[in-house]
Amino acid sequence: MSNDYQIQSQWENESAHITNNGQDSSERRRGITIHKKTILIVLTVLVITLVSAFVYYSSARSIEGIWVRQMDDNTTVAGMTVQIIREDGKTQGKIISMPENAQFFEVGLIKWFGIRRTGFGQYEFYDLTNPYDDINDRSTYRYSYNDSISNAIISSDGKTMTINSPGDGLGKYQLWIKTE
Repeated sequence: MSNDYQIQSQWENESAHITNNGQDSSERRRGITIHKKTILIVLTVLVITLVSAFVYYSSARSIEGIWVRQMDDNTTVAGMTVQIIREDGKTQGKIISMPENAQFFEVGLIKWFGIRRTGFGQYEFYDLTNPYDDINDRSTYRYSYNDSISNAIISSDGKTMTINSPGDGLGKYQLWIKTE
């Protein structure tokens, strides 16, 4: 009998050992699966966060809207208001109001044309200039656009734009505030 008991006991020990190994293996597999799921969830949240930030960042720095020129080296046009819109595949800025004492420009003129995005909050375009023969005689005003491209940088909050225009004349550096 003792021999039978040892055989049965030995069989139970081996059976228990095999069962434990099977459980350990399935627990390990379950642990790996949970680990993979956790990584997948974290990566999904990260991707959604990055895409959302990119969309917000891009939209916050749009050039379209109404911009008011601030005081710069061309003080007579401080307060000029330009509306930038996209129509028929073209983005351009049209002067929609001028201060009373303004010289050089008139309401209705296209101030900026050929506007194109070059980076996050960065644009380039052709800027309307006004070489004049006689500052007191509006009939001598000749409107033209710079041969060189002007560059605009919009602040990260999308409310301020700085423009660097080529040349040595007035308005080389401009500051604009977005109102709408």
